[in-house]
Amino acid sequence: MIKEIVKCISLSSPGPHVFLVVIQLGRFTKEEQDTVEIIQETFGPESSGYTMVLFTHGDRLKGKSIEDFIGYSKDLADFTDECRGGYHVFNNEDMKNRSQVTELLQKIDKMVALNGGGCYTNEMYRRVEQTIEEEKKRILRANEEERHREQEALKAKYEGEALEQSEKELREEHERKAREKAERGSTVLNILLGIAQGALSGLSEGLISAAVGGVLGGIKAAKKSLKINKSEKCTIQ
Repeated sequence: MIKEIVKCISLSSPGPHVFLVVIQLGRFTKEEQDTVEIIQETFGPESSGYTMVLFTHGDRLKGKSIEDFIGYSKDLADFTDECRGGYHVFNNEDMKNRSQVTELLQKIDKMVALNGGGCYTNEMYRRVEQTIEEEKKRILRANEEERHREQEALKAKYEGEALEQSEKELREEHERKAREKAERGSTVLNILLGIAQGALSGLSEGLISAAVGGVLGGIKAAKKSLKINKSEKCTIQ
């Protein structure tokens, strides 16, 4: 399970713009509190400046405000206060209401702007990004002969601006594939695994299992809740 979190860190390098913590309305269990702790232990306390809470099943409020619900739990209130992105609510019985998703994305955009438009980066991400870039360069060097053959084929087919554009697209394609391969490389994952294990060394095995399970559950819930198609229209699933 730790390896799955490691993969997420690798694929989100050089850093995420937002940590979206998905919590089902009506519960803030010990497991979910442990999930918050695992995020802070792994990514550092500064990650709260890039964190937002997404409450699902807002239909259960039954006329009450989300502020009333948060106020029932001191732990939940303290956690949402720490999140610079605040919170948002999805009504699962109003699935045709696309404004719920667009409003969430607007809040995320606002938080990103408050953070200067940049992503969250700490020493862990900096080390990972450096390793990925080094591995990417190694892959490009290994594929240099293949890339040269493809360039020669383009020269035989195009000329002028068409050739320049084709060569640019070829370079970008090779760099994209090399980056993807580097992100999934064993060297990067081994480095990350060591970092993650070190960060979690002070926590019990039971806590790790519960917390990582909560994180993965949140990721799955987010994937089910949000779907953005190529035309940038948003739907709730």
